[in-house]
Amino acid sequence: MIQARGFSFLTSEDSGRRTRIDVEISNMVPGGQHPWAVRAGSCGDDRGELARFREGNVLRISSDGTARGNKTIELSFPSSGDYHVVVLASAGNAEQVVA
Repeated sequence: MIQARGFSFLTSEDSGRRTRIDVEISNMVPGGQHPWAVRAGSCGDDRGELARFREGNVLRISSDGTARGNKTIELSFPSSGDYHVVVLASAGNAEQVVA
């Protein structure tokens, strides 16, 4: 079984009025195209979706099993709280979390 690894981070933009989300993932199956989402809470304490990225902003897994993506959203930069990124199986199976 492949064990995906990755990290994400939030960056304040436009004097805190917008938030940029960056994600990097590795150890994935090459050729995959995966939607991703930002959720409030931690992996074991999910508190709901903040933003989901689909068409035009999927993680495209390269031949070495890695991908990078980012998106800026119209959401004030959060100054506290826990957030996490989930990588979803596919556009047709967007409820299955793969990482």
